[in-house]
Amino acid sequence: MEKGQQQSLPGATPASKPILVVDDDSQVLQMLQWVLEDVGFEVQTAADGAEALTRAKLHRPALVILDLGLPLLDGSQVATELYALYGAAVPIVLITADRHAASKGSQIGASAFLRKPFEITDLVQTVLQTLNHQ
Repeated sequence: MEKGQQQSLPGATPASKPILVVDDDSQVLQMLQWVLEDVGFEVQTAADGAEALTRAKLHRPALVILDLGLPLLDGSQVATELYALYGAAVPIVLITADRHAASKGSQIGASAFLRKPFEITDLVQTVLQTLNHQ
C-alpha cells in the first residue's frame, strides 16, 4: 500500500486504537508510522526499549508493534514489562528478521508476528485482525 491510500477498517475504530511502534531502524519506524497513520490510527514511535516503556506508561497503547533487536532494553524485556503493566490488554505484534520468529513470538507471548521483510498489506491486516480479536 502506498502513502495516501486508505485501507478499510471493518470493526476497528482507528481514533480509539493508538498504536506504539518500536524499532531501532529509523526508516522502518517512519514507514510504519506513515502507513498506520494513513489507515487512520494514532501512532506513537520509540527507537529503543526504554523509550517504548516510557511512552507506554504515559499513554496506554491499544497495540504494540515490537522489534526484538532493540538498544537499552531488548524486545523480550519490553514485552515482559508491558505484560506486567497491562497484562494481555495490550497485544504485541512482533516484527523481527530472526528466522525463528514464530518461536520467539511464542516465547514473549506475542499475539502475532511478522518476519522481516514483510508486505505492508500483511502488517495492516495483522494489526486489524489482532485489534478486532481483543
